[in-house]
Amino acid sequence: MKHLTFKEVKVIAQGRWDQILGTLVGSIMIDAIERGSQRHSPCPIHGGSKPFRVFEDFDVNGGCICSQCGAFSDGFAFLQELYGWSSVEALNQVAAQLGVTSKEEIKAIPKLRVINPKKIKPEEIETRRLKIQALWHDAVSPEESGAAPMFRYFNNRGLTDLNYVSPMLKMAMAHGYYEDGKFIANYSAIVAPLLNPEGLCVAIHRTYITYEGFKAPVESPKKLFTKGVDLQGSAIRLFNPSETLGVCEGIETAMAVYHLTKMPVWACVSAALLKNVQIPSGVKKVVIWADKDRSGTGQDAAAHLAKRLKQQGLEVQIRLPATPIEEGQKSVDWLDVLNQVKPISATNIRRTA
Repeated sequence: MKHLTFKEVKVIAQGRWDQILGTLVGSIMIDAIERGSQRHSPCPIHGGSKPFRVFEDFDVNGGCICSQCGAFSDGFAFLQELYGWSSVEALNQVAAQLGVTSKEEIKAIPKLRVINPKKIKPEEIETRRLKIQALWHDAVSPEESGAAPMFRYFNNRGLTDLNYVSPMLKMAMAHGYYEDGKFIANYSAIVAPLLNPEGLCVAIHRTYITYEGFKAPVESPKKLFTKGVDLQGSAIRLFNPSETLGVCEGIETAMAVYHLTKMPVWACVSAALLKNVQIPSGVKKVVIWADKDRSGTGQDAAAHLAKRLKQQGLEVQIRLPATPIEEGQKSVDWLDVLNQVKPISATNIRRTA
């Protein structure tokens, strides 16, 4: 197997990703593939109602996206996230499904002709950019009276010390919620921009909530609206970094860390985006406030990021909650820690790196 390369296996996998992932993942993936790129389904990684869909070019590379877990450029990346496999393990598993172990066997497999879908046109990217810009412009800032549902939501989540809320969070009023392209209802929505390493907004994250401050009663209360460009390296820059910067997955997790430590924190939305977040110049130390997942996804993402940042010469620490994962729960994060013990103490932090 070591003689095979990703390039070689990718060529043979084209047109066969439905069989490969259908076999390796099972019925939940088969359902998503059958629904196609325009309809959502439960996520094979974390579950949920309908946060997941395959990309238009799924037949070409097996790519897919989840509004909570992030985007996966190809089937290899998706399998790594799902099972915690290394890149080599993912390559081996895909090759095994294709029945190849050597270059000679690859040559014997006919290549399938697949049609590459049209890339998003520049005018569509511009249309999305203008919609994102309008959404952000029309949303109200935390200090405005219309933002009250946002404060109620944070209070209901256990974030009660709200003397300061990041200006990177705003409140959209009567924002439309759609499922499979169908309008469901208008809700309030907490909106936050994802900025790429150049500081440009590439997507906006929305948390749909009720007026009373609870998650909206919909299938996917958290959604990303992307501009149609690559999200790699991007993050929600909640607080301006000093020489130390904290990074984590969710917005509420970041706010919990800030309330506990006053450390500036960025939220990366998902484990997949956390792996590849780009740290700005001037930062010397990065603290990764990792989720502790039963699947190991959060821990693996933190380890992956820590390794890369150390290679860049940064001081890195990984902090994991010492709180055990309760029966029936999939994970523990720093919001859970905040809700259990205030203020933070050494017994609540497990320093792993």
